[in-house]
Amino acid sequence: MAFGKQGAAEAETSDRAPSQDRLEALRDALREMRDLRMVQAELEERLRLCKARQYALESRELPEAFHELGINALGLEAEGNMPAYDAKLKPYRHLVLPRQDKEKRKVWLAWLRKHKHADVVKTVFKVAVGMGEDKLARELQAALKKRGVDFTVEQDVPWGTLTALYKDLENRKLPLPPPHMTEGMVGTIVQVIQVKSKEEG
Repeated sequence: MAFGKQGAAEAETSDRAPSQDRLEALRDALREMRDLRMVQAELEERLRLCKARQYALESRELPEAFHELGINALGLEAEGNMPAYDAKLKPYRHLVLPRQDKEKRKVWLAWLRKHKHADVVKTVFKVAVGMGEDKLARELQAALKKRGVDFTVEQDVPWGTLTALYKDLENRKLPLPPPHMTEGMVGTIVQVIQVKSKEEG
């Protein structure tokens, strides 16, 4: 393909130019690709907005309303083609170590060690190795400093491990980290589940 002054691609062949009909058919296929990309972008944006709205409802608005009314569950009966749903207020925990606030992260790690939970902390080595240096990469574990390779060490706790630890401490009535240290979510959600029909059950 060669590009003209306006940036539009023109067909280029060495023997004979393709017919206008075939060129127009090809342009139609290109238009379809362009249109599909636009539709995909629109759908992805709609999906993002739907997920954000769903999160706001289940994690904030519905729990607040359930608490205000003093209820733990509420049902929706089947309507037309829409199946029945049950909504229940449930505790929700999803914790992660702070990513941006390094000081808060240190406090978290110190708290875990102080309360004898250091076994959940993993040490992560971050090493920059150039392309094609597979042999060096294999040797690094035993020879990082000797080889003079720059590396950083970071301690972390996977969110699943941290969340499970928090739930366990909560259930056993053991000391919990102060609320200001918590990143993620500790609270309640309203879980909405479709009710299976008798035919499905």
